[in-house]
Amino acid sequence: MTLRSNVNPKLEIVLLLVLATMWAPAYALINIGVQTIPPLTLMSVRTVLAALVLLIYMHVTKQSLPRSCAIWSRALLQALVYTVIPFTLIAWGSQYVPSGNVAIVQAAPPIFVFLLTAVFTRHEETSLRRLLGVILGLIGICVVVFSSRAVSADVEVLAYAALILATVSYALAAILGSKAFGDTNPLIVAVCTMIMASAILVPASLTVDMPATLRPSWASSIAAVTLAVVSTAIPFLIYFRLLRTIGAIGTSVQSYLRVPMAIAIGAMLLGEKLPAESYAGMVLILVSVYLTNVKRRTAAILPDNAKTETAK
Repeated sequence: MTLRSNVNPKLEIVLLLVLATMWAPAYALINIGVQTIPPLTLMSVRTVLAALVLLIYMHVTKQSLPRSCAIWSRALLQALVYTVIPFTLIAWGSQYVPSGNVAIVQAAPPIFVFLLTAVFTRHEETSLRRLLGVILGLIGICVVVFSSRAVSADVEVLAYAALILATVSYALAAILGSKAFGDTNPLIVAVCTMIMASAILVPASLTVDMPATLRPSWASSIAAVTLAVVSTAIPFLIYFRLLRTIGAIGTSVQSYLRVPMAIAIGAMLLGEKLPAESYAGMVLILVSVYLTNVKRRTAAILPDNAKTETAK
């Protein structure tokens, strides 16, 4: 998907940087939150507060919720694959995995975006370079997994499996989201997605966790609110805008900055010290993202006239 001619490419690049900066703290915040708040309840708080923030913004800007059943049905699917499933899996896995390693594994969705499109829709170029990229990415994930105690703790193996499933879910969501909503206002998409996710997560939380009996710490409570506002509500607006303007592959560029920032934040807030193998795995995954998506990524962030000039 190429950048529309009426969109400023410099603005899109700035938005990619902002998106990476706002998403980077999420992994450390989740790690702090799950210390005294169960995963389902933490994610319920995250989606409900994010939905409220977006609804307030919608009211201020004098916009209204859609009445189209088609949009709500697409939002339900998007909520499942982009919010409910990955949010819950990441929150559960974060109880057993350092936030830095969580961030590294979560850089892998672009790899699975390529795999899913190459295998099912088959509209992606399958070159030796891209196949090499996929292989390096999968090796990188294995290096990260086996860089920790996961090799000797079954629950950590399951935690990494949950994180990998979350990346696959994110990849599927990126593919669906870039095609399902077309020209729909990104605010509408974000609000509807958060509302539908809340409608699923809140009943699940009430049934499983019985949140009225919980006694969360101040640190976990502050982390939950910050996660909802700073790392969910605002980034969702940016994310769905970027999906519409530069597509799923172009949006994946933010992974290059998000991962190092997330590791630094984990070190500062949680005192995490990742082994050298984790950094090696990070390099392999980021190189993989580059190799599998470089052509699409370059085309995505250039306007049509710029691509013409480049061709000359």
